[in-house]
Amino acid sequence: AWELEGGDGKGIDLIDIEQGWTLNHQDLKDANIQRLSGRNHGHFGHGTAVLGIIAAVDNKRGGVGIAPRSNGKVVSQYRPTGDFNTADAIVCAVSALKNGDVLLLEAQTRIGSSSSGPATGPFYPVEVERAAFDAIRLGTAKGITVVEAAGTGAQDLGSYTDVAGHH
Repeated sequence: AWELEGGDGKGIDLIDIEQGWTLNHQDLKDANIQRLSGRNHGHFGHGTAVLGIIAAVDNKRGGVGIAPRSNGKVVSQYRPTGDFNTADAIVCAVSALKNGDVLLLEAQTRIGSSSSGPATGPFYPVEVERAAFDAIRLGTAKGITVVEAAGTGAQDLGSYTDVAGHH
């Protein structure tokens, strides 16, 4: 894929939404990844590992990401005010991306997440929150490829209903 034009990510903006990263990691520091908004708050190991799978540069140490020449940026779910708001983070990312760019949504939700942070209980895809769903649809309408975590919540989504009773 790297031999194809754009196969290495050149010319593509990539925004990763998570809670935190170690952006000075040996495989990421030369990528000059920019934090667009939010607080670099937690889950640094997870955020760094997933971002590295995509954007780690070829520096003869560690690994190389699948799109090492992409223009990487990050947006935290912990907003600048300290509130936890995935939908707001998605809107921020979508506003900075254009047709053909990629949004990596490393996020799940627990029903009842609030401004103080994620709730306890089982994990669900973030689109079960109406505001997050609408923000994702805005991104796809702009031609942004949205890649979302899948299957890690171990929930049977076939039996899920939202507050309005919709499946």
